[in-house]
Amino acid sequence: MAVGLLAVGWSGSAGAQTVPPGDVPTTTAPPTVPVPPSTSPTTGVPAPTTTTPRPVTTDPGSDPASRAGIDDDQLRAGVELGRLTDRIRSVSEAYEAAVAERDEVQRDVDRLGAEIADLEAQVEVVRRRIQEELGAVYQQRRRGPLAELDVVGNQDFGSGRTYVDATVAVDQRLVTRLTGMQGELSERRARRSELRSALAEATNALAIERQRLDSLRGEEQTLLDRWGGLTMLGPSLLTPQQIADWFEATGVRPDLPAGVSILELAGLFVDEGRIHGVRGDVAFAQSIIETGSFTEYSYNNFSGIGWCDSCTTGHRFDTPRDGVRAQVQLLRDYADVSGHAADIPVPLSPALFGSDPVLAAQHYDTFFLKGKVVFWNQMGGGNWATDPYYAGKVLGVYSRMLASTARRG
Repeated sequence: MAVGLLAVGWSGSAGAQTVPPGDVPTTTAPPTVPVPPSTSPTTGVPAPTTTTPRPVTTDPGSDPASRAGIDDDQLRAGVELGRLTDRIRSVSEAYEAAVAERDEVQRDVDRLGAEIADLEAQVEVVRRRIQEELGAVYQQRRRGPLAELDVVGNQDFGSGRTYVDATVAVDQRLVTRLTGMQGELSERRARRSELRSALAEATNALAIERQRLDSLRGEEQTLLDRWGGLTMLGPSLLTPQQIADWFEATGVRPDLPAGVSILELAGLFVDEGRIHGVRGDVAFAQSIIETGSFTEYSYNNFSGIGWCDSCTTGHRFDTPRDGVRAQVQLLRDYADVSGHAADIPVPLSPALFGSDPVLAAQHYDTFFLKGKVVFWNQMGGGNWATDPYYAGKVLGVYSRMLASTARRG
């Protein structure tokens, strides 16, 4: 499941709310929303990931991509982007596993270090007790001055005829305990040495995975540049049937709301996109990322609205259309700097903007990121999601959708 963060905030609001998908039921949050504690409104417009955005046209063509003015090179770049996203995910998982392994080994090294220090202290206590007993017996039997003793092992007790009688009198349980403790100490020191070697290997493996990840992300940026800028506002290029055909071809078994098919859900995205002037088919691709292909979400929240990296709650929507409508309305608010609630021909989502129509309109019109995200390429890095590679993931899915439709003719 992709976890995204959407900072939903209106100027002047004191509440704090946020966003990504999840499956933890919660009560509906206050409608006046939000900037997460770690997020503050900014007024600068984030630069798109490409410096040469290509405007989308609606000229008729042989397939959806050509109607959008997307050439073959862009389409290939998009498909490559999708494949690269999968590779990045795989390498990211390997990197996280390497981090976990390194941390686990480090914890073992630290634990053994503490145990060794404790054992060394215990050994010293037993050695001193043995020395005290040896000294007492020696003084008792020889009645003479006692030379400095340095008992480090059982073998030292029998060295020299001077201490023969004394060693016989020493409590043999202490001797046995000391010998065992010294053996255990040697074993733990050897184990710590092995773990330190393993820690060095894990650290090297981590550095290699980090380099691979950085290299792949550099390739991803190059492909995003080849793709060009895809505006958030505009028509859907795919029909509900084309979207459903692509989804069925993935083989994923979604956990959809009762009585709703993937075709019907795709229809909601396209229909709400048409009503609001937002690319509903790309919003569908976004939901693929946010919900793990509709396998992880709750209460018809298909885009993670109300969730954040540290949040335990998300917005609830009564119906699938309510969830899609809230997502599309928020996308339009991100993209349309001059639009107002009055321009929208349907009611604003009460679960997102509030049940009072006047306050809801005010919230929509004063959203602090209003008009700051013109292109889908600008998503991520604080725009909807904290993941800096969020745009590549969404556009990678969308590219596969287009390519699959083009192959079907």
